[in-house]
Amino acid sequence: GACARRAVHAGVVQRTGPGGDFMLVWYNALGLVAMYWALQWAVPRAAGPAFRRLPQAERVILIHHAMYFSVFTLQVVPLTWRMGGMMLGPDFSEAVDDPLNQNLITSCVISHGLLYFGEACFRGQVKVNPVLLLHHILFFLLPIMTFHSRSVITFKVVLLIDLFATYEFLLYAALVMRRLQAPVARTRTVLVAGVWLYGITRLMQLAALGTLFVGSLSRLAGECQYWLLLAVTTVLMLVQGYTFHIYHCIHRGLAAEARGPPGDDDEDLPALPAKRAGCGAAAAKLHLTLI
Repeated sequence: GACARRAVHAGVVQRTGPGGDFMLVWYNALGLVAMYWALQWAVPRAAGPAFRRLPQAERVILIHHAMYFSVFTLQVVPLTWRMGGMMLGPDFSEAVDDPLNQNLITSCVISHGLLYFGEACFRGQVKVNPVLLLHHILFFLLPIMTFHSRSVITFKVVLLIDLFATYEFLLYAALVMRRLQAPVARTRTVLVAGVWLYGITRLMQLAALGTLFVGSLSRLAGECQYWLLLAVTTVLMLVQGYTFHIYHCIHRGLAAEARGPPGDDDEDLPALPAKRAGCGAAAAKLHLTLI
């Protein structure tokens, strides 16, 4: 309603949009730079020769994946707690007006945007990944649409997608372990746990977004921005679905490493919640080079 729209505008758009208060942008930028340099110092010392053997491009990607893991791990519990209360509570506009919610949610969205921006810049030159770049472009479109439309449904879509992004922390842990050549069985276990968590939370995201769009259809069916938002969200979720396939291929590559010479038993290793078909050796090799 009108109250919710005013709350979104006053609580978020005015704080981060053009002409608004950009202090949270600078605080988050400072925090991420400090974390980046801390990881640049800590990871080589913790990993030792495994890090030093990597080419420079691989080191940059590894540190960025470690950034994702650190940020998402720190954010997942408080963001779930506060945003769950917002989305499920009796008064959404009152929850948006809460300064703690405003600061937490705005900071999380900004920090994710800064991480995606940094990754998009260097991955445009280093191990180019078109799917990853498309994901980041679609992510940036959603806050822009919120600033321009001041729409409650657009704001809620941004909240849901940003929240569920934090549940990818185990996937980034597995990517860091793989690059550092941690024991294959251990890396594969973390990857399997991450993919299960990714799959379950993406189903929850689909249910939440589906409920949101269906519930708004009768009210917004005549507005162009509703269909544009639906299109952008749908493509973004398709990209997320393809990401699931990429991690399945990485899992198969790790399974082949763990299997070792012909005749070794692989029955003690965990299995992914996906079919083994559709990811041949060439595809698995391609995905391993892109991630």
